Amino acid sequence: MTILLCLTATVAVVLSPFNPAPPDTIFWHFEELVSYGQSQNHFADEGEELELLKVATNVIMGEDGIFYIIDSGLSQVIQWPGSNGQKFQIYNIGGEGPGLCPLPPRTIIQYGKWFAMLNPIPLRIIFTDLKGEKYPPLTISNPEMILAVALDVTDDSFVVNTVMQLNHEWKYTLSLLDKEGQLQTVFKEEYKDRTENRFPVFFHRNRWTILGNELAVVVDMEGTIQIFSLNGDLKRQIAFPQYLKNKVSVGPDNCIIHGLFSVNEELWTLLRIETEFLQFHVPEKGQLVVIKGVRPSTRAEYHWLNQDHLAVVYGFADKLFGYQGDEEHHMVTIYRRRLP
Repeated sequence: MTILLCLTATVAVVLSPFNPAPPDTIFWHFEELVSYGQSQNHFADEGEELELLKVATNVIMGEDGIFYIIDSGLSQVIQWPGSNGQKFQIYNIGGEGPGLCPLPPRTIIQYGKWFAMLNPIPLRIIFTDLKGEKYPPLTISNPEMILAVALDVTDDSFVVNTVMQLNHEWKYTLSLLDKEGQLQTVFKEEYKDRTENRFPVFFHRNRWTILGNELAVVVDMEGTIQIFSLNGDLKRQIAFPQYLKNKVSVGPDNCIIHGLFSVNEELWTLLRIETEFLQFHVPEKGQLVVIKGVRPSTRAEYHWLNQDHLAVVYGFADKLFGYQGDEEHHMVTIYRRRLP
């Protein structure tokens, strides 16, 4: 088996900041569709707010138009709307056996008629329909791959963030596995220093996205984006435009880009600009998209479900990284696009 390593240092690619002039601006209008979490004012008998949501790490919209939230903290999947007239339906996914995750999974994706979840250690992809029919997990057979934290799928191949051994060194990687779990391509790698509690920028799930038959990845704190074919060839590289650098602020890890998304098969980046509205940049069009009707938060994580639905996980940074001060209510709100 041939494993392709993407050694981008040997590839001469010209940085091309698309449309160096100030971008055009368009406005999209959204409305709240549903919320799930602490802000619903459910109270326990003692008068304290119930913890409906512990650590929400992923939100998807299924092929059936139903929404699914994965709560890694409680090892649950929350479905909206529920069946049989229920507003929400909860599936417990923690445990041993087919369709269950021994450790809390971070990701849920649609995989044909199944849902696929990632069990980080031991590295397994768990398949289930959430409704009782189970399927044996896919065990990743590479013994040098010890940990995975994020998962997506394209053409029966899985894109994963992993910690693995390459050339006798432990590395953080962004890799491609085939449907049998065999390693095919390593897009990005960085040496894992066991003395530092630091992750490379591409090791965050919101810093890479699948664009059809390509993979887009944020590769440095300055917002450079590299776009690969799925066989590992570096196709093009996009520099962060100079006209935006003085308008944006960096996040907790000092990266200028806070999220990378595929929206209607276009590459979008999430910017942190100090205004009352969310702003996304479409680099290959030189366009800004201003989102009205969505409450912005520097402590939230965003999930584009399709071009008409955006899920916001409020309080995400507080849950994962801690926060000095009052925590933001941890809740998931799904917004739907509407005509202005």
